[in-house]
Amino acid sequence: SDVADIPDDVSGVVLAAPKYDLTESEVAVLERYWNKPRSAMLVMIDAGDTPPKLRAFLRGNGVTPRRDRVIAREKETLITSARGVFTKGVNFTRDLAGQATEFGGATSSLEVREGAEDLQNRRIYPMPLIEAPPVFWGETKFGQGKEAFDEIEDSKPPLYLAASVTRGDEFDDRFAAETSRMVVI
Repeated sequence: SDVADIPDDVSGVVLAAPKYDLTESEVAVLERYWNKPRSAMLVMIDAGDTPPKLRAFLRGNGVTPRRDRVIAREKETLITSARGVFTKGVNFTRDLAGQATEFGGATSSLEVREGAEDLQNRRIYPMPLIEAPPVFWGETKFGQGKEAFDEIEDSKPPLYLAASVTRGDEFDDRFAAETSRMVVI
């Protein structure tokens, strides 16, 4: 919060479950860093409401945290620990593709604007990293009792629990070393 720019020798930036929103100057510092070649970011957010300026920054890069709670129902039991499977197509997690994982505690889903033309024009490529099985949904009124999927209000599958954003052209050998990556969980 007290730097004008993230130093060039920093290997990456981690935002770990921020409770308070970023200031305008902090957003500007983060955006300048993200727009540099070879920037790396890990953003881990709590379920529920993401601070508004951070949410806008992520949305501008193709990943929007939803205001839901990923749950499932098996018979009469409510499953509140989200399960997910690593997706295919992301190079740095290729060895994990198809492997399952569990998110203990509250988990919200992410909207991932994969293939969006406005993002591609800016060389920003968001992709899902972890997808919940189709028995899960994003409950928008969790905790109010009698949770059941509502097609109008709730988030329906596919539900993404983690996403990757690449900025640059990682598939062109001339520019691959200059790409930047952000992971949002």
